[in-house]
Amino acid sequence: MQVLIVVILLILGWILSEVQNRHLTKPFLSRRGFAFVSFASFFFFMFGAFVSLRVLFEKLF
Repeated sequence: MQVLIVVILLILGWILSEVQNRHLTKPFLSRRGFAFVSFASFFFFMFGAFVSLRVLFEKLF
């Protein structure tokens, strides 16, 4: 179950980073929307990384 949560968080971060990349090639978001997508992408990637570390250390110890 925890691995599924990690995968979902990382996939959400990846999807938002793809939206960010598409916006940079052909702008379609407002300035505030782009800031929100950037923050959300960073949040999901970092939260996914911390949760995966927690899962890893729980399995090791």
